[in-house]
Amino acid sequence: MSTLASVEIPALSGWTAVAERNVDACGSNTSDQTFDEFHIEGYSCAAVRRTVYRLDEATGLSEDAAAFRAMTEIQPVFTGIAEAQASPGINISEVPPTADGFVVIDGHHVRVSAYVMPAESVDIDVLPLWHRNETIGEDDGALSEKLGDQQEAVGELLVVTTTVTYFNETREDG
Repeated sequence: MSTLASVEIPALSGWTAVAERNVDACGSNTSDQTFDEFHIEGYSCAAVRRTVYRLDEATGLSEDAAAFRAMTEIQPVFTGIAEAQASPGINISEVPPTADGFVVIDGHHVRVSAYVMPAESVDIDVLPLWHRNETIGEDDGALSEKLGDQQEAVGELLVVTTTVTYFNETREDG
């Protein structure tokens, strides 16, 4: 949790943070739709922070243009870390605007992703894809509930997710 807290996303030009969800959970990773013990590939635990941003109308930019600009503001936060590790850091795509990347902080695998999505979908895939034996240690509540009436008032939101994997054990026989 301290590693997750140490990853600070800067204020994003043209966007206002409207909700945040923090989850600490563990679960079994599976590779397909058959959820029997032969398809469990391992067990992992992660602390996840997802922040939802609403576009400020005063920007005069489309959601995609503003999202791309915001992602270029996130990228420098990880540049120094990535260069020290000789890793690519955060990769940005302009169409559609997305950012995704991995770095190692305090010995933990940290993934940062950002993308624009419909307000009603902000809680989808908050956790890594766990299909069995899921255990939620902490969860401070669904983003859709925190958004309340805003969910219907806006169409698309910028979603930034930071995931710190602090335990990951894969099957040797898988």
